[in-house]
Amino acid sequence: LNARLVVLFGDNSVVTRAGGDNAGYYYVKAKEKGAKFISVDPILTDTALVTEAEWIPVNPGTDVALMAALAYVMIEDDLYDMQFMATHTVGFDEDTLPEGASPDSSWMAYLMGRADGVKKSPRWAAPITGIPASRIVQLARQMAAIKPCAMFQGWGWQRRAYGEQAVRALPILAAMTGN
Repeated sequence: LNARLVVLFGDNSVVTRAGGDNAGYYYVKAKEKGAKFISVDPILTDTALVTEAEWIPVNPGTDVALMAALAYVMIEDDLYDMQFMATHTVGFDEDTLPEGASPDSSWMAYLMGRADGVKKSPRWAAPITGIPASRIVQLARQMAAIKPCAMFQGWGWQRRAYGEQAVRALPILAAMTGN
């Protein structure tokens, strides 16, 4: 309810949330209080329409590529909470890897291409996700700068091969941005 920015990743809570959690109701209330909504989803959903969200269509199953590029921008532009990531996470960068972990096995090493030679930049992600690189940069900057920013995921992500990776990547963005 107090978010200034709400980013929905494949989340159509107005229609699909079961169990009486009333997420759609609270989205509408947040919108009434002035929150801006962005819906990252292959489908223009009822939730996006009700909240008057900016719709960013993404190719199905490419959310992790998008989140990697968002994190890349936040790191390159020094838009993330370095202190929090250094003191409250494990494996974000080489300094926080657990003892015995392989060198260059951190999230940062993956993003910067040290693990595989491929930087996970917006230019890299654009043809994968179908989202222009300039919009990926803009979204990363919005998510890092507008506080508080709430990030929600729908249930469809984990219903496919490697779906757990998106579920793991979104909380990293929340931690990086202090949300």
